[in-house]
Amino acid sequence: MKKYSIYLMLGLAVACGKKEAPTPEQPPEPVYAELNVGSFNIRLDTSDDTDYKDWQARKANCAAIVTNHDFDVFGLQEVLYNQQKDLKELLPDYTFYFVGRDNGVSGEAVGVAFKTSRFELLDWNRFWLSDTPDTPSNSLNWGGMTRKRVAAWVLLEEKESHKQFYYLATHLEVNNNGNDYSGVREKSAQLIIERMNALAADGKPLFVVGDMNPASDEEAALKAFRAVYKDSFRVAEEMGTRTGPKGTYQAFDPSRNLNGANSRPYDFIFYSGEVELKSFSSLPDLFDGHYPSDHLPVVAKVIL
Repeated sequence: MKKYSIYLMLGLAVACGKKEAPTPEQPPEPVYAELNVGSFNIRLDTSDDTDYKDWQARKANCAAIVTNHDFDVFGLQEVLYNQQKDLKELLPDYTFYFVGRDNGVSGEAVGVAFKTSRFELLDWNRFWLSDTPDTPSNSLNWGGMTRKRVAAWVLLEEKESHKQFYYLATHLEVNNNGNDYSGVREKSAQLIIERMNALAADGKPLFVVGDMNPASDEEAALKAFRAVYKDSFRVAEEMGTRTGPKGTYQAFDPSRNLNGANSRPYDFIFYSGEVELKSFSSLPDLFDGHYPSDHLPVVAKVIL
């Protein structure tokens, strides 16, 4: 009995001391963020626009574009102060960051809007498209006009995936009264690239969106952007996932041919970094036969 008990105890000791082979840890499944990112020149509120062009007649339709197409983040142009207030009331699920071109508050504003529930605002700032970008200033030294142009940017974090990215909205100078301001647009593009590439030097994804007012599909400002960023219009065209008209400026005229030989985009979504583009669309939505703005909004579906 004693001999058996000793053997049993030894066996138990060996069994208890035996270590199981470690189970290799499985890496966590990556979390991606699928976003609808866009740009929308809503057309400023002016007394020159009457009837269906009047802001009061179309403001709800501008907001409906955003909700109907489920924009997650988008840039805006030509937004006066009263229009900012209206959009905030009509789109309560969004946070807005606006910069008025005159002094940061007044004048036509550009801005970025994003779903409050989905994103955390980590940083934000603005700069003017001039040779003194950190103070409200015009582009006269570049051969431009007395009115000012500005860019507004934010750094956002998508709350579920913790993906962070920069988003900049702007509105470049337009040719006016027979004057060619393509050189001003080129310098503006170069400044945007310089500023944003310095911010995104850590490799975070970056979006540059807005009304670029190009005089042609191949002008210098667009070439500057395309040299460092991807053009979602062109990438989607190559993939066969671009939808909607080619042209995005229609002057409130639903009969205008936006796919004609001279049609071209005015509104762009450029991007860089770890971004997978799924599709790009210009949105020719009509409300009672009328456009909600003189520009078509544009939207791209992307994955971060």
